[in-house]
Amino acid sequence: AYAKAIDNVCIRHPEEMLHKRVGEAFAIGGQITKVHKITTKKGDPMCFIAIAWNDQIFDVTVFPEAYEANKMFLKLEAPVACMCIKLEEGCHLSSLERLDMIL
Repeated sequence: AYAKAIDNVCIRHPEEMLHKRVGEAFAIGGQITKVHKITTKKGDPMCFIAIAWNDQIFDVTVFPEAYEANKMFLKLEAPVACMCIKLEEGCHLSSLERLDMIL
């Protein structure tokens, strides 16, 4: 049910991020395979997640503000569609939708 939506909207390979400009938004979709929570020097929680799709792994940084807004959805094996913003290296989460809760 989610595959068509993900294929139509989301990038398909992590290398596609290399062609984005810093600050450019794009979508990543798939299943959360890793949630690594840490605490910033200021004491704020944040995390690093991995999203798997078609044998590809997308690594996404979830800064404190996005973590606070989305922490209840950041569950292993959850199907998600994420809007991400390109960083100098990698990307960070802007917004997230749990596909099993909306489709």
